[in-house]
Amino acid sequence: MNQLKTLLLGVFVTFLFTNCDTLLVASRSTSSGGSRTSGGSTSGGGKTIELKTTGGSSKSSGSGGSTSSGGSSGGSNVVRTLRGKASYYHNKFHGRKTASGQTYNRYRLTAAHKTLPFNTKVEVRNLKNNRKVLVVINDRLPRTSTRSIDLSRAAAERIGMIRDGVVSVEMKILRR
Repeated sequence: MNQLKTLLLGVFVTFLFTNCDTLLVASRSTSSGGSRTSGGSTSGGGKTIELKTTGGSSKSSGSGGSTSSGGSSGGSNVVRTLRGKASYYHNKFHGRKTASGQTYNRYRLTAAHKTLPFNTKVEVRNLKNNRKVLVVINDRLPRTSTRSIDLSRAAAERIGMIRDGVVSVEMKILRR
């Protein structure tokens, strides 16, 4: 049974490597309990598997406005950098259809944006605490919204914005 778990973990990590622009490292630790934690860990049977993003991203200087061009240097995947306000989905939307046709899942790292194409990857950084998360656009915000991006619950937890509700963020749109 342990060999099957190890094989499945290897397939999962390989899938992540081939479908993500960031490098992910899987680490194992033992813990008691069997519940899902907010830090992206899934535990069960006394073992915890935690995925951590590694690697740095290039810093870009913003002009302080709501939009700035991504002055990427040396092979960066950043197409452009935007600044704005982020909010997150209410739990009542869990299980409902998004504009892309996918079902909203509060545990996945997804987001809604007014104009970005579906499946666009965006690195969102909370300007208050510099925590980052990589999300995939799969829904639309209303054109009249004052927010720039609406994050899933899991994404909002990763960047520490649950208590604040609405935060200022920097969004790096990544090359497809």
